[in-house]
Amino acid sequence: MTLRPYPRIFCVCLGLVFISACSNSDSEGTDFVQDPAGMEASELPDNSGGETTINNDSVPASETDAVTNPSNSEGSANSDTVPAQQGELSVLNRDNASGVIFQAFEVISGRAYDRRLSAYPYVKRAPRLEPAVNALAQHLYYETLECNNDGSKTDNVYNQGTGFSEFIFYDTMYVGCNIGGDVINGRSILSGDACCAQGYQKEFTDNYSVSFGNSGRMTVSGTYKRFGYVSVENLNYNITYSGGSLSVSNATTTREPGVLSGSFTMAPPITNNQPVAVVIENRFENNEAPNDYGVFHSLAYATGLMRITSDDSMIVVDANNGDPDTVNITLTSGGDSVSWEAPWSNWFAALAYIPPVIGGDSNPMSADGDGSLLTANTYRDILTEVFAVMQGQRFGREVVNFPNYPYPEFPYDEMRNLDGYGEERSLICDNSGTAVSRPFRWGARQETSGWRTEFSNCTKDGTTYQGNFEERYYGTKINFSSGLTASHNAGTNTFKGSVMYKHRANRGEGQPYSLYQLNNVHFDSTANGNEFLLSDALFNYTFESNYRKPDVDKVTRFSGRLSLASDVTNQQTLQVTIPEEILIEHPEYADNRTLNSQSDFGTLHINAGNGNELFLTAKTGEPGTFRLDIYQPGQAPVQIIERWQDWTSNFGFDFDLID
Repeated sequence: MTLRPYPRIFCVCLGLVFISACSNSDSEGTDFVQDPAGMEASELPDNSGGETTINNDSVPASETDAVTNPSNSEGSANSDTVPAQQGELSVLNRDNASGVIFQAFEVISGRAYDRRLSAYPYVKRAPRLEPAVNALAQHLYYETLECNNDGSKTDNVYNQGTGFSEFIFYDTMYVGCNIGGDVINGRSILSGDACCAQGYQKEFTDNYSVSFGNSGRMTVSGTYKRFGYVSVENLNYNITYSGGSLSVSNATTTREPGVLSGSFTMAPPITNNQPVAVVIENRFENNEAPNDYGVFHSLAYATGLMRITSDDSMIVVDANNGDPDTVNITLTSGGDSVSWEAPWSNWFAALAYIPPVIGGDSNPMSADGDGSLLTANTYRDILTEVFAVMQGQRFGREVVNFPNYPYPEFPYDEMRNLDGYGEERSLICDNSGTAVSRPFRWGARQETSGWRTEFSNCTKDGTTYQGNFEERYYGTKINFSSGLTASHNAGTNTFKGSVMYKHRANRGEGQPYSLYQLNNVHFDSTANGNEFLLSDALFNYTFESNYRKPDVDKVTRFSGRLSLASDVTNQQTLQVTIPEEILIEHPEYADNRTLNSQSDFGTLHINAGNGNELFLTAKTGEPGTFRLDIYQPGQAPVQIIERWQDWTSNFGFDFDLID
């Protein structure tokens, strides 16, 4: 597993060393704190030879350095600095306690598992629409990839249940099957709901294993579930590669919003591969009331107790200390016991993880430098791009207005008394292709109208359309398709999924003021030389008038996930997840400008692959700021404090995406 240090504040002579962040952009109000002591090259994993491990990240073997809560930079009792231990060390000791806890939380969240388990790159998926059931529902069907060697695989596909309770099973037996450089043996049974793409389950049997690279090998038995978050049942997982190893056995765990539970045994490098038993005796819960907006946002847990034991030592993690932002740690080792308080923020990086979906894009490693796209010099441009894509400022106009087909005038007289689809009609193509369309109308008081069209190599006004598309409008614009390509001289655009857009709605107090929502969208464009890829996009952006708090005028909310590649990312694919909804309050809003913006709600994770990641944490103890933790392979983490007010251009909605 990749050994990675915590973000740390380096103390000299009882003072903090702060280094101003400098970049080509305006960095006023920005500071970052960097530990000058990085990792030695010999400590870093060798990922050559195809031994790519994406989700195996942890902390260094030495934890004697202070891990300080950034919201408490004066170094109060909330700092989990552990006194140095003298003499022979037990398996669990004062040097590795925080790191062992970090590793345990990575197992529970699913972050510890390699992508070959969680992303399941040996299956592809294809959504389709089923208007008779739900016009916006995406239906997953899976197809196992073929072997690219003399190995074999045998598929047995069947279903159980009907309607919304129907599940499709893909029972596959592999014998020496090479897929993308990975050699697979054993049996996996993949199942997922046929209705609404809510997740999947995988059962591994028959000595399932994957060999990769020069020496990498993963063996798995048991059940792995990915329905929103992660749970496992009777899972035994072992992985070894040139950069490390991890063993997890007898694991039955659940991580869902607001709850952690389960038990397992693990043998990680931080304990010198000595086994330790992890039991959550009282499940961790966010039992505080929802915030003013009705959502649970925190990765901190107000109650719960976890016990980690070895033959000669024990760690107890007790959240029942009366402070929801900290946890009490008790270490019994070498005949002594010591306790201290630690901030939950120490483990946000382990708890915030959401695994990729089946068939999701894997992150390539950058060819330049150490493979780091996310650095202290580039984070502003990358984070701005992520916010702008989710807000719609970047590429939203292309997505919302696609495919720009010149439909005829809507037949209101024909559809006046009809709720549903009208008669088919053939639209005129400029070539021998076809376009068959049906008008749609629904409602009286608030009328919905639109078109549903099947294109077959239809050229119109210089653009050739292939696939299907449906669009509706009732003050809110809705588009959905199981796949449509529009090709023209300037390039090609492809769309799949559904998008909903509402601009400056006035539906009563507290209703969304503006809305930009994508559901399982894949959109790629090569038009006009401006390449852009948006995939696995399932996110929601709202900018709304606030009525719950009289001292707040507007509120911005981000949630969901996406993968994107653009000129700003050098066409490198980034995976973006928002494990906990980001909610930003704007006490004042005037002249299309948000003033005095603040937030205590939410987290965001950007993964560029190869151990290069960025975590945004809204809760810093000061509502006007947020914290960024940037990880690069072979370097000490960088911690940056930003002001929400400096990013306000990303959080309004003073523009219209509809042409």
